[in-house]
Amino acid sequence: MTFDANVTEVNIRYGMPYISHDVAQSNLKRDDVKFNWQEQSNTTNKIWNSALGMIQVWGGDDNDASEFYTSFFRVYERMINTSDSNGYYYSSQSCSSVRDERVPFFNDDWIWDTYRAAHPLRVLIDAETECAMSASYVRMAKSTAEMWLPTFPEVYYLLKLSYIHINTLLLYYIYFNSIYNLLKGNW
Repeated sequence: MTFDANVTEVNIRYGMPYISHDVAQSNLKRDDVKFNWQEQSNTTNKIWNSALGMIQVWGGDDNDASEFYTSFFRVYERMINTSDSNGYYYSSQSCSSVRDERVPFFNDDWIWDTYRAAHPLRVLIDAETECAMSASYVRMAKSTAEMWLPTFPEVYYLLKLSYIHINTLLLYYIYFNSIYNLLKGNW
């Protein structure tokens, strides 16, 4: 790929073909062609500031605050919603596309790390998303012949030694889902 010497800015659009090349291509066509970096930056800042507003921090020094906000960013870095706009996700366990039944499918969790703080914190600040994330683990298990929980869910499944962490996460899920439903009046 080459550009004229007077070109100072190049915009590139791409699609992630988790389901198929055709779906990625249709998503690109459907998305807004008039993408504007400044508008995207403003939207992203509003979303991030809304997330930051959920927690009030006091005490400590600037280094402590920097460490906290870096860690807080990581809460939002994982898991990744891999459901597409058509309501499907790619299951690396069954090697097929699966309808998400209007519940987002999340994948790519660094479970050895996230089970300690990210998942429990998300229960407090975004219980609905956390429930969908935990339900994704159950979906992954149901998509295998053995009904085994994944040890380290990624977009393409890899076996890693982390099974104890999944058990802890599911205990959080059972406990907090019960509280969440109770608070919503579903019981």
